[in-house]
Amino acid sequence: GKYKVSIGIFRLAAFDDCVGELTEDGMLFNGTDMAGNPIGGIITIENGTARVTFTDSTWEYIENGTSYEYTKNSNEPRAWEE
Repeated sequence: GKYKVSIGIFRLAAFDDCVGELTEDGMLFNGTDMAGNPIGGIITIENGTARVTFTDSTWEYIENGTSYEYTKNSNEPRAWEE
C-alpha cells in the first residue's frame, strides 16, 4: 500500500504532501518541495531512529544525499487515502 509521509525540518521546510511506498531498502517517498518541484528520497529505521535521505531534489536548500535523523514516535502507520 501507500502511506502519507510528513517531514518537518526545523526552520527549513515542511513536506506534507509526500506519498510513501515500502520496499526492501526502506520507504521510498515522493512529494513537492517549497518551490513546487518534485522531491523524493528514502526513509530507513534502525533502533527506533528514522533516517530521511533525499535522493531526488532540485531545491537549492536540500542537495541529493542530504540526511536527517528523527526519533520514531509511533508504531502505527497512517495509510494514504487518495
